[in-house]
Amino acid sequence: LLRRRSVIALDEPSAALDAAHETRLLATLARLKEGRVILCVSHRPAILEVADRVLELRDGKLQAPLRQ
Repeated sequence: LLRRRSVIALDEPSAALDAAHETRLLATLARLKEGRVILCVSHRPAILEVADRVLELRDGKLQAPLRQ
């Protein structure tokens, strides 16, 4: 995150965080997403708060977008 990348991919970025640190991470992601694509794979519903687009994978199949 120290370099200005146009695409960032994150896999379960908040899985090992407590609620306070997850909130800080989400605020950082919200700030960083301007002018970037952030692909975030997560089971945690809090990530949805900062997402512009939400896709769901169920039983190995991509479902209709939850939000576009």
